[in-house]
Amino acid sequence: MYFSAIHIIINKISPARESGAVETGRAQTKEGMIMYIADLHIHSRYSRATSKNCTPEHLDLWARRKGIHIVGTGDFTHPAWREELKEKLKPAEDGLYVLKDEYRIEDETVRGSMTPRFVVTGEISSIYKTGGRVRKVHSLILLPGLEAAEE
Repeated sequence: MYFSAIHIIINKISPARESGAVETGRAQTKEGMIMYIADLHIHSRYSRATSKNCTPEHLDLWARRKGIHIVGTGDFTHPAWREELKEKLKPAEDGLYVLKDEYRIEDETVRGSMTPRFVVTGEISSIYKTGGRVRKVHSLILLPGLEAAEE
């Protein structure tokens, strides 16, 4: 499964840190900020040319294996995917979700107790031609929660 990790630096007084949102695997910068690893450019199993294993369960598993703290849900505009997310995720901190325990895939190769957070995301793909070549720009959209995806 492919992950395109992005490093996110969050101020050391972030609510996620104070509530213990990320238990292990975080790094601290010289300035005292906490760094989280995130993959926000995700697609669900409902997207073309993606694995049928792009489910919340497998995204959680692979995030734990790779040490990714925050995972985008991708494809928030797809009704079946939204329903699956509502069924399998539960609220954690503001705008963040965790996989419900009954859906978690146990794996002996995963060390530590990190619980990846999910943030509701989508993408706008802008495709255009310039200079005789096709160009693609993928703009990621982050939503404040699943309720906003329904609007």
